[in-house]
Order: sequence, then C-alpha cells, then structure tokens
Amino acid sequence: MYREITEHIGCTQAEYFAMDGISNSDVNLFQRSPYLYKAKLEGMYSSPVSDPMRMGSAFDCLLLEPHLWVDQYIVTPLGMDTPTTSKQVGLVKAMRSGLDMQECFTLAGYARPDPKTFHKLKPYIDFLADIGSRTTISADEYSTLQNMLESVRDNPVASQSLQETTKQIVYTATHEETGLTVKGMLDMVGGDYVCDLKTTGEEVSRFPRKIWNYNYDRQIAHYASLAGVDVCRFIAVERGHLNEVDVFELHIDRVESGREKMHQALLDIHASSQDGFKHRAHFYSTKWKLI
Repeated sequence: MYREITEHIGCTQAEYFAMDGISNSDVNLFQRSPYLYKAKLEGMYSSPVSDPMRMGSAFDCLLLEPHLWVDQYIVTPLGMDTPTTSKQVGLVKAMRSGLDMQECFTLAGYARPDPKTFHKLKPYIDFLADIGSRTTISADEYSTLQNMLESVRDNPVASQSLQETTKQIVYTATHEETGLTVKGMLDMVGGDYVCDLKTTGEEVSRFPRKIWNYNYDRQIAHYASLAGVDVCRFIAVERGHLNEVDVFELHIDRVESGREKMHQALLDIHASSQDGFKHRAHFYSTKWKLI
C-alpha cells in the first residue's frame, strides 16, 4: 500500500504537525466534511481540542515522553477556579483579549454579565498570562493522570510494552495508487508490532466497540503499514474513578480490513481533490450513501 517509507528520527510534535502529509486525523476530518478538510489545507480551520483529547494528550506525554512534561504542561494551583463549562471557556478567551466585562460576556454568549464569575476566573487569567503556551491541567486532573500512570505500570503486559518499544516514532510514505503523501506519529513500535495508547471515559471492557465506532482499526492498521509490521495492539486506560487498564490485539483479518479502509479513504481524498472537495466520500464509490 505504501512505498518510500521514511522514518524521521528526533521529529518533535510541532515538526510533525507542520509536516506535509495526510494523517489519520485528516482522514477523519475529510470523512466528516470535505469542506472542512479543504479549509484546513488552506489554513482556515483547526480542529477544536476537547477535554478528553486534552487529557489524552497529557497522558501520552506523561507516560511516553515524561521529559517533555514541564515544557508542555503545567498544573494549576490547588483551589484555583478554572472554567467548567463551554461558556466559561469562551469567557476566558474573551477576558484574555482585554475586552471589558460587558463585551466579554456578550462575546461568550451570555445573556447578561455575571460579575461573580468574572472575578472568580480573574486569577486564572493572570495565571495563564505567565505560563506561555503550556497547556493547563487542574490538580484533580493531574491526580487522575497519576492514577492512570500507576495502573499502566501495574499491568504486567502493558508495562512490558512500555519497556520493549520505541516511543513516538514519525513516519512518512507515499500511497502507491494515488501518489499522496501520508504520515503518522506512532505511540509505540516493537520488533514485530505497533501499540497505541488510548484513554476512555467508559469501562475498559467496552473499549472494543470503540475500535469500530471511531475507526481505530483504520488508524492502527495505517501505523502498522508505516512500521512494516502486522501485529496491532492497544493499551486502553479508563479516565474514570477506577482508572482500570486492559490490553487488546486485533485479529489479522481486522488489520487487513483497517488497511482497506485507509486505502479507500485515500482514494476518496484523491478523487475529491480533483473537483475541489465538493462531494462527500461516498460520492466517489456508491454515489448514494449506504446506511
């Protein structure tokens, strides 16, 4: 499926995101909306970062690249009020722009100003001004991350994967049929397998259905193709109160199915690029969307 596979040794996350190439996240965006994908290519759209995504990225860093933690994350002081709703997140963004109170609440979608909320979040605004581009993690969230970390280390199969793999390897390659450049940052690569770290808000026993619901099979099969292996594994960690861990390995048939899904997605992206990304993916195969 891929040729001209290249490993980029020492590539940072910032360099990876700036690198040309279609990632699994790009495929997700294209399948969600070709218009949004085109906007991203033109620098007009960036995907929002949800709290689960922020916590997942923080856990990846803490477990896989702990030496980068202090440069990328900071824990807010215990007891400091932080935004707890989407409106408050919008309010924080408005407050950081230097607008007055009335303008801040209007921009954040409030019907009227709430001075109590404004003054409650002011220390957090001052804190953000001093930390640069680092991502904030609350004290409670950091405690959860530490519990998750210990759960992984206490699981003998998961901990063995951590010990015997190379972390955060970046690859690029060329898709043979379309000539498109693809890329991937792989969490863990062993001698004959790839392993992806996933966090979940549900019990880990329910994780397998997420593999299909969120196309994780396509993602890890893409990674396996880049690394030149066939064995695909997941370490799933619960973000909830138990912070349980479980490990999963895809059957080879599922791996091949995931590869086919990635191959078809790249064919669709290439076809869509020829007409300015006007149509959704199913237009190029079935015309009508099969449901």
